Amino acid sequence: MQDLFKRCNDFQHRTSKISIVENTDPVLSEISAKKSFDDRIAIAEKHYEKLGEGSARTVFKVNDKMVLKVAHNEKGISQNQLEMKPEMQTPCTAKIHAADVNGKWLLFQATKTITEKRFKELTGMGFGSYCKALWVKFDNNADPDAPKDFEEIERHPFFKCVAKLVLDNNLLLGDLTDGKISSYGEINDRVVIRDFGMDIFLYKSDYSDQSSSSSRSNKSTT
Repeated sequence: MQDLFKRCNDFQHRTSKISIVENTDPVLSEISAKKSFDDRIAIAEKHYEKLGEGSARTVFKVNDKMVLKVAHNEKGISQNQLEMKPEMQTPCTAKIHAADVNGKWLLFQATKTITEKRFKELTGMGFGSYCKALWVKFDNNADPDAPKDFEEIERHPFFKCVAKLVLDNNLLLGDLTDGKISSYGEINDRVVIRDFGMDIFLYKSDYSDQSSSSSRSNKSTT
């Protein structure tokens, strides 16, 4: 697996975009070869430490630098395919080292779990104010009043990066706000988004029946 990380790291230096390259890691190849979701999860559980699961994907620790997101249903496939798009690789997102061509799994940059307190320490923005500013930025009627420091937040490089990511990719704000600090992580004393596999189109097609409000869903869609 150390050799796998070296190959992935070398590839990241050659290009900032995700491309399909031949996978020679035996465990990942075995996961890709399996036809059933349960079999893929079983293989991952055999080799890696399970960190948790959402409604669509199960996350495993590969080593201190990488985690593996394995889809356990078709929704997970769709979310992996969204996160692996080249335009999703930005300074404010955790990087993808490698991906199954069909979205069965993603090899993802590992992050430290952060709290709202740590988010403010690293960015200078209160997480609640940051979330509200995102809603105001996109003219959501549920939050008509901007936080008092909205203009300062709007100028923050991290906020600007996230806002562009949302705008360019039609990302679901509810997965990045509404107390979803779990969607963020820490890498080398900076905040990144580590769960961004949900846009409004995917949500409407796969999740809208789970909530009365598609725009402010608090449900986990990992």
